[in-house]
Amino acid sequence: MHASADLIEKSLEAVAERVGDPAPLVYRRLFDGNPDLQALFLRDHDDSVKGQMFQQVIEAVLDFVGPRGFADGLFATEWVNHQGLGVPGDQFTRFFDVLVETFRDVLGADWSDDFDRAWRTVIDDIGAVIAQRTAPA
Repeated sequence: MHASADLIEKSLEAVAERVGDPAPLVYRRLFDGNPDLQALFLRDHDDSVKGQMFQQVIEAVLDFVGPRGFADGLFATEWVNHQGLGVPGDQFTRFFDVLVETFRDVLGADWSDDFDRAWRTVIDDIGAVIAQRTAPA
């Protein structure tokens, strides 16, 4: 289990208690900073694709800080899949920063330095897994 697991879970619970589903807030922030990415969701009229993708990210993060049953492979595979959709690698990993920025704003004064350090560590570790698994042989 990742050293940051408890803090990641607590932060997710706090965000959910505050706003319920944070996905719309995360995607609004993502698209505000990267309007070209919104075009990739033209057929997502009811936000179900974004919702499913968000859910998959959260489940993968929880697996990554927990049992590590599938997250490593999923993050690397989705990085490659998103490249095929025209999403640059740095934009793919930027999603995690947007996630944390949104959570920090949602929690305001309740966002702790410990939450921030835990998320930064996990994001760095996810980036390292992606780099290792997608490096040319």
